[in-house]
Amino acid sequence: MQDPNTEAQKGDILWSDNNLNKSGRRAHYMVFIKPYDSHYFVGAMITHSKRFNNVQLEEKHFQKTDAKGCAFKVYFDNSLVVGNPLFKNLDWKPFEKVGQLTEIGIAFIENEILKFAPEFYADNSR
Repeated sequence: MQDPNTEAQKGDILWSDNNLNKSGRRAHYMVFIKPYDSHYFVGAMITHSKRFNNVQLEEKHFQKTDAKGCAFKVYFDNSLVVGNPLFKNLDWKPFEKVGQLTEIGIAFIENEILKFAPEFYADNSR
């Protein structure tokens, strides 16, 4: 996937080998929420950290398989989401869809974090 703003659906869980943190390591999975502009989309970051006001997710928030019955690479694993939406850089392309939130998961993310303005994640290179 080259451009999540035109190719992704709300709730798609994406991965990019080019999404690096400041130390050069590959960063977290991201949930596509909505397009933003020609440089960014608004997303949520999946994490395992229970610090920083991250919000606990539940198994019912993740689809286990795609429409063809193939298991997704990413599903619930004591997962949390960062407590506010984040700008995700389109320059990190290509992106790979590795999972999908359920409708309940999408609603949960929207209710929990979309009440805040999107921010840049301090540990990501831009």
